[in-house]
Amino acid sequence: MRSLTAIIIPARLGSNRVQRKMLEVIEGKSVIQRSYERAAVAKNAFITFVATDSEEIADHLKDLNYKSMVIPGNFANGTERVSWAARLPICSKADIIINVQGDEILFDSEILDEMVDLLQSDLTISAVTCYKKRKGASDAHTVKLIRDEHGNLLDLNRDITEEDDTYNEHVGIYAFRKEGLHRLMATPLSKDARRLDIEGIRMIDSKLKVIAIEHKGETLSVNTHDDLRAARKLFSPDTAQVKKKVKRVPKKRLVKKAPKKKAKKKEK
Repeated sequence: MRSLTAIIIPARLGSNRVQRKMLEVIEGKSVIQRSYERAAVAKNAFITFVATDSEEIADHLKDLNYKSMVIPGNFANGTERVSWAARLPICSKADIIINVQGDEILFDSEILDEMVDLLQSDLTISAVTCYKKRKGASDAHTVKLIRDEHGNLLDLNRDITEEDDTYNEHVGIYAFRKEGLHRLMATPLSKDARRLDIEGIRMIDSKLKVIAIEHKGETLSVNTHDDLRAARKLFSPDTAQVKKKVKRVPKKRLVKKAPKKKAKKKEK
């Protein structure tokens, strides 16, 4: 029996590095719009929606006829927001939850289908994430991923690389079995996860079996103002067109408010 998949995109209005980045416009489309449109073309999902803390983001998506849900309360990171949304009736029939971070504006939607296929083919795997191979200098804003020869996730860090270095840049996309996601949330957020501001470290601490697969197409996430400038240059009419085009966008919309949640520690 084939698993049912829900794609949830966490998006908050505040951000440490780029304020209100979800609503920043890149060649006529907001950051969150670009992320949604990439995710929405995945073949295996029965629903795609944004889980946000902001009425402003929800209204923006409503104007586009895109699905969203306003979820009140403070969360330490996007995965906590996704886990809360995954417990709601709209996701009741989902076996697999895909978390696409709202600032991931360029990725191949096929990677989402690959993740689902991997979870379905090996029941021992609790979660799948992905990375992009890079070479050259990078700073601490870029999260690097280390895996073993079997693809098992070993480490995530912010080590600085030099010009001749090769590294795996972590891409903020995760696919979870629903029970694996709930088990992950039962694992306390460690000091290293908070200090480095890398929510994926929690997956390592949880002792879940997490596989990291290579994303072979281009990727781009908006973490800094430099990333935003790079995105505007990439999507500019004066720049070569991005090869992967969005083929369809769901027409139906959903804008709801979730039940209030007791406040936790504020997001970073």
